[in-house]
Amino acid sequence: MVKKTKTLNLDLNKLDEKTLTSILSRIESTLKDFLDKKLPPKSEYDLILSISKEEDRITLLIDVGIKGGYSDIYDYDTIIGDAINVARKEFERIIKQYKKNTENTS
Repeated sequence: MVKKTKTLNLDLNKLDEKTLTSILSRIESTLKDFLDKKLPPKSEYDLILSISKEEDRITLLIDVGIKGGYSDIYDYDTIIGDAINVARKEFERIIKQYKKNTENTS
């Protein structure tokens, strides 16, 4: 498992469970859209996504598994890596937008 850490300087006290659930739902939607566009017909995928808030960090877990044919044409490992990057970038985009919105209301 690859762990990447990025500092976003966000006041985590302002993130409640409802907000975290909403963030996770948006990431899942983005990830499904990406995989539906990239994978060949009849491919199947499993997603495990979780988000948790600790004292000084938010942890996003992304696990993608793909089962499909055409492995001679499609590089599934690359698609999985790209999918994880898409999800991570969407997470960062959402968090930055949330941070911007909370700074404007403070």
